[in-house]
Amino acid sequence: MIKPGDKFGNLIATYPIKGGKYWKCECKACGNTTEARKYHLEHNLRTSCGCRKDIPPESYTCITCKLEKPRREFYLRKNGRLLHRVCKECKREEVRIRSKDRHHKLRIEALKHYGGDPPHCQCCGEQHIEFLHIDHEYRNGNEHRKELKSLNIYRWLKQNNYPSNIGLRVLCANCNLSLGSYGYCPHQPKEIVMTHHVHDRYRHHQPAAQNSINEQNPHHHAQQLHQRQ
Repeated sequence: MIKPGDKFGNLIATYPIKGGKYWKCECKACGNTTEARKYHLEHNLRTSCGCRKDIPPESYTCITCKLEKPRREFYLRKNGRLLHRVCKECKREEVRIRSKDRHHKLRIEALKHYGGDPPHCQCCGEQHIEFLHIDHEYRNGNEHRKELKSLNIYRWLKQNNYPSNIGLRVLCANCNLSLGSYGYCPHQPKEIVMTHHVHDRYRHHQPAAQNSINEQNPHHHAQQLHQRQ
């Protein structure tokens, strides 16, 4: 006796038709509906709608991590079939490593182009790749990054055939940070350091700061003059 919901291979019986001699069935493999003779269902002579599709399993084993995971942990095609046998977590890690390797390769090419082979800092001669950076000699790096927006500078340099007219050079992290923060690098000659450091940064900026304070608080300035007298 067939009842609604009974399973016969890939077919699921839903309701009887034509006086009970046939049953309306749904195929679990493709989702289509079909008519099947009751006699064929009872004697296992009809187990599919003719699509010849297998029921996708509820879980797969990832070929990378060797773990069995449910179907939702894999990327599937539109028809529900497996796209590849690598789980989402392993696939994301694979893409991350490949992107990191591609970025490292582009960085090495840019450093060799602007810093020689092997690349080195043009200020102190540092040769460790981990410490080297691309520096904007004209101090316009912030404007250049705004123009690039989200595009990686190393990729942009390769796409533009490593331009030589925008003032790029290779500096180590220490020299680059010192130039950006203080306007000079201690590795430069002492005369240049004293000229940029003492005269430009301290002798001119400190009185300006003091004048701004006196303008904001004139009573404090008058009190200082009275104490000096």
